[in-house]
Amino acid sequence: SRILHDLHISGDDAFDLLEGINKIYDVDWECFEFNDYFPFEGEDSFIPWGRIFRNWYKKYKILTIDDLVATVKNGRWSDH
Repeated sequence: SRILHDLHISGDDAFDLLEGINKIYDVDWECFEFNDYFPFEGEDSFIPWGRIFRNWYKKYKILTIDDLVATVKNGRWSDH
């Protein structure tokens, strides 16, 4: 599943998700560019429209649950 595109997790919720992962697994997110994957808080209120206007989603890279699992296993973010 894609965090933004399928689960509609974005903004502060996405930040909290990554921060929670970091607290438990001590992941190095130094190379992770949050704004490449998620909209700013407030901008995410347009997500329901993203389902209608699919181009809105296209400006964000895809982050999946599998990506998060791989990051935890590696101990650091790697933009494949």
